[in-house]
Amino acid sequence: MGDADNQLPMPTGRRWGHAKAALGCSWLLALAACGGGGGTTVPVDPDPVLAAARLGAAGGTLVVSGGDHAGVALVVQPGAVSTPTDFAIRVERDSAVPSLFPVYRFEPADRDFAPGTVGITVRVAAPFFAANGTVSVPLTVFSRTADEASFVANQNVVLNEAARTISTVPLRLGRCFASTGDLFRVFSQPLTFVDPAVPTPFQSLAGVEVTVANGTEAAGLGRGSLAAFWSSPAAANLLVLHGLQGSPLDFRGQFDFAASLPAEVQNVVFVTYPSGRGVAATANALYDAIRKNQQPGFGCAILGHSLGGNIGRYLLEQSHRDASRQEFDVADAPLTDVVAKLFLLGVPNAGSDIAGSLFASLVPALAAADVVFVRAGVDLREGPDTFTAQQNLAYGDNAARYHTIAGDLGIGGDGIVTLASARAVPLFFGDTENVFPVGHFDLHRGAGGNGIAALVGALLQVP
Repeated sequence: MGDADNQLPMPTGRRWGHAKAALGCSWLLALAACGGGGGTTVPVDPDPVLAAARLGAAGGTLVVSGGDHAGVALVVQPGAVSTPTDFAIRVERDSAVPSLFPVYRFEPADRDFAPGTVGITVRVAAPFFAANGTVSVPLTVFSRTADEASFVANQNVVLNEAARTISTVPLRLGRCFASTGDLFRVFSQPLTFVDPAVPTPFQSLAGVEVTVANGTEAAGLGRGSLAAFWSSPAAANLLVLHGLQGSPLDFRGQFDFAASLPAEVQNVVFVTYPSGRGVAATANALYDAIRKNQQPGFGCAILGHSLGGNIGRYLLEQSHRDASRQEFDVADAPLTDVVAKLFLLGVPNAGSDIAGSLFASLVPALAAADVVFVRAGVDLREGPDTFTAQQNLAYGDNAARYHTIAGDLGIGGDGIVTLASARAVPLFFGDTENVFPVGHFDLHRGAGGNGIAALVGALLQVP
């Protein structure tokens, strides 16, 4: 601690940098293969200090030499600070990271450092390692300073498989943990209304695009502005919810969804959220956020792709009376007073074992605190007495019109959601159902070219 031999922690190992790979759900398969990490959770005491030292202009090194956190390190190069500064390494929890994955807090976290002047090394979670000790998925070190802060992605990393650590050179310290782009989307991306008027920074991590504050690319997502959205009527507003492991970034491309809608839809606003947490938790948080932000004259339609449609349904049907909602009040009204239409795009209204089975299989092996991160798997199970079955039984006609849009590849479904599941929601007067010969992901990624966006646009203009 305070060692003068302060080389940046870039040990010999596998350097991924900006390499790309087809990840799919490989990280989730790894978790399932090791029983959800049973017995691998790193012990965490309340905010323990693993190493600390006051370092000056000469720099120094803090290293954890033994125990569960062996190899965790902070290197401060000469000149990184000009006056004596307190540095420390702690173990800390982050609300967006399962306890299965160790999170380390490097301090001080309230300043930026010049490029290349500080380096960190963190432990990699055990489920990422195969039986032979190798890691097959490209990892990234994510970091942020606190629960409400924005994430950044430190993509240029070096993995030391023998030590089970990963190292990077960040510009700012704070909470740091190793993860993947897929896992970040499912567990860690915050619930946020994306402002179409402000380009959203993002980064491609091994082929998976994630929205992070330090992204090297940026895109305008949606149309109009968030400010206009909160005070515009339903005919001018569309709120879009992505599916499991999804992101608003998936609606871009050759057939940009928002750009394919008629000009009358002035504000198209996307929501990011950690999709693994399940239907009720996300819907309830959205209900509270909409009530907090809506202005006089506000109204909107909602479009949900896949799991996003299940969330949209709960938002309209049950969130107002769910006593577990943070801002619950017995006088709360159904959100149908401001939501006129709900578009269900490839939605598993009777569940989808294909989409949720891996998540559901993890539940028995996870620590109680981690089950919330894979609740979507439980919600998407098929069969009687499941979440979706109960929701369909309880559903009655409400003030919003439901428009089901399903895919059928000639196999009785879109490859992820069966046609029977998409059709499981009861239809009432004014509701519609349409089936397109496309796969699950072309329902939104190809909507601008296959007629789906045109249909949505036309239905939005129907009084």
